[in-house]
Amino acid sequence: YDDGRMVYKVWTSLPRLKNILGLDNEGHVTLLSAAGMTALFDEVMQERIAEEMSESRRTGSNKHPNRASMLSRWTRMWSSIDRRLTLSAVLWLYFCSTEWGASTLMTPLEAAYPAFTDEELPRAEAIVVLGGAINGESRFGQDGDLNHASDRLWRAASLYLADKAPLLVLSGGTQLEGELPESHLMAEKLASIGLSRDTLVQESESRNTRENGQQTHALLHQRGIQHILLVTSASHMRRASAVFVAQGFAVTAVATDHQTPLRVGPVPSWLPTVERLGRSTRAIHEWVGYWVYDRLGYFAARADD
Repeated sequence: YDDGRMVYKVWTSLPRLKNILGLDNEGHVTLLSAAGMTALFDEVMQERIAEEMSESRRTGSNKHPNRASMLSRWTRMWSSIDRRLTLSAVLWLYFCSTEWGASTLMTPLEAAYPAFTDEELPRAEAIVVLGGAINGESRFGQDGDLNHASDRLWRAASLYLADKAPLLVLSGGTQLEGELPESHLMAEKLASIGLSRDTLVQESESRNTRENGQQTHALLHQRGIQHILLVTSASHMRRASAVFVAQGFAVTAVATDHQTPLRVGPVPSWLPTVERLGRSTRAIHEWVGYWVYDRLGYFAARADD
């Protein structure tokens, strides 16, 4: 907090800790101050001492643990764990910041969805481009600020100009109240390069990939549109295409924004960089995101289909 207080979120399934924390049977989260954490540690240590003394009496041992010896033992144990966790975190951060790590995490996602030329792609009933290419309104600029995924927007525009579909759907809402939806910002960018606003359909309610699929289905189902060209980053395509297929669309994947470099340099592969760490972060986001969506059943077909 601003006044310097610290709190900790605690969850446990251990009965003795539930009693100490005053949690219910479900082990609901509570908040503890730093003093509360110290008291918790002290209570657990006292219970541990009592358990060891009981064990000593049961076995007839003359060794009785005391507070000082227990504290010393616990301190050594946690110091060892802390060192291992710190070393593991540093090594993982280093791995993700190198080209080895970034490529290891990103390559399997992108290799499944290579790029195709306009001539290699079929004609569809609509082009759907997913948000994520614009960061939002900037304080001193006009419209939105394009980011590393802006290839999505330009790839969708090139498909439309190549007459691959008569309709271009811009899917992306907003996370902040009062902010312009990303679909509006994308429309402004495309209109500025000459695309007619009449051909742009804005889907401005979605806040994530699943809602991209749901809200786009709500827009296009009433028009009888089924076959779409889905445009998004290659690393995102696995999850996105599964979501849109679950919504009943026939999806032709048009991947773009491929981030794995063909050649590495001039920075050596073993040297960590912020760009490589960012690439690893996006890859981890997609691996975890796909796993979560799969577990939550978001890839299951719609009941009405």
